[in-house]
Amino acid sequence: MSKHFVRKLSIHPLSKENTKKLRIDIHQLLISFIIDSSFNCLQSLIIEDIQPDKLISFLINLNSLPQLFSLNIRTIHIIDDLNNIYRLIFVLPTLKYNKLYLYENECSISIPIGTEKQFSTIEYLHIAHCYTFDELHALISYTPKLRHLNLSHENQDDSTIEIMLPITLDNLTYISMYTNYINFDEFEIFIKHIYSNLKTLYVTFLYQDIAFLYAHRWEQLILRYLSQLKKFSSKYYEYKYSLCIQIYHLDIQQSISIDKLMQIIHLLPDLITLKINSLTFYRSLINEKFSTTCSIGHAKFLNVECINGMTIELFLRDILNKINLRSS
Repeated sequence: MSKHFVRKLSIHPLSKENTKKLRIDIHQLLISFIIDSSFNCLQSLIIEDIQPDKLISFLINLNSLPQLFSLNIRTIHIIDDLNNIYRLIFVLPTLKYNKLYLYENECSISIPIGTEKQFSTIEYLHIAHCYTFDELHALISYTPKLRHLNLSHENQDDSTIEIMLPITLDNLTYISMYTNYINFDEFEIFIKHIYSNLKTLYVTFLYQDIAFLYAHRWEQLILRYLSQLKKFSSKYYEYKYSLCIQIYHLDIQQSISIDKLMQIIHLLPDLITLKINSLTFYRSLINEKFSTTCSIGHAKFLNVECINGMTIELFLRDILNKINLRSS
C-alpha cells in the first residue's frame, strides 16, 4: 500500500501473548521504518510501549508530516526526559490532539514557560501521567488554543499550586480532572488562576477534605469564576480502610500529630499498649478544652516521650477522663 494513502497508523503489541517477542519485532521495525513527508496523508498515530530512545527519534521524524492531527502515546517504560518529549510534541506543526499515557511514571518536568514563538497548535490535551501543578502550568502555557483539558492521572503532592501564576486560555471550554492530592482551597486557586470560558467541568476527588461536599463553596466558586458553566459533575470518594489483622501493641517511633494519632486509634479499637516517641499539637491549648474524637478504652499502658504544643497535664487529664467515663 502506498504511503501516500496512509491516514491512520497504530504501532503496538497485538496481544498479551509473546509480548516480549512482539516488542522486539516492533523495535526492529522502527529501526528500519522511517516516517517522512512521503506519509503526507497520515492524520492519526498511536504508539504503544516504545522504548524512550526510539520514541525520541520517532518524534523528530513526525515534524515532516503535513497532516498529522492526532498523536496518542502509551508506554510502560520509564521515561527520564519528559522535557524533550513535550518539546518535540509541541513543535509538531499541525497537531490538534495529544495524549501521553505513562504507566507508573513519576518523572518530573522542568520546561520553562512557553513564549509566542513556541506556541503549539494543540487544542485537545490529555495528560495521563503524574504531574505537579507547577508542571501543569508550564505545559499549558504552550497551548493558547487549548479547548479540552483532560487530567486523568493523580497529581503529585506539592504546594506549588499556591504560587501558580494566572494564565489566559480563551478557547478552553472543557476540563475533566481526576485528583487525589489537593484540598478544596487549592482546587479553588487552580480554577481562579485559569482565565477561560469554561462550559463543562468534570472533577473526581480522592481526598479526605469535607469541604468538597459543601454546596455553598461550590456555589460561590461557580458564580464568581465559572459564570458560563453549563455542565458540572463532582465525584468525591473517601478512602476505606479494612483491617485484616488485630493490633494490640503499637510503638510509634516517629513524630506524629494529634490528628494522625486519633485516626490511628480509631482504626485500632482493640489497642492495649500504645507508645509514642513524640506527639505534636499545632494549636495552643492553654485556654482550650482538648477533646479526643476516639477512645482507647482497652488500653492498659500508655507511654508518651515528648509532647509539643500542649502540656502533658492537659493531655493526660483528657485521656484519664475518657477512661473514667467508660468505666463508670
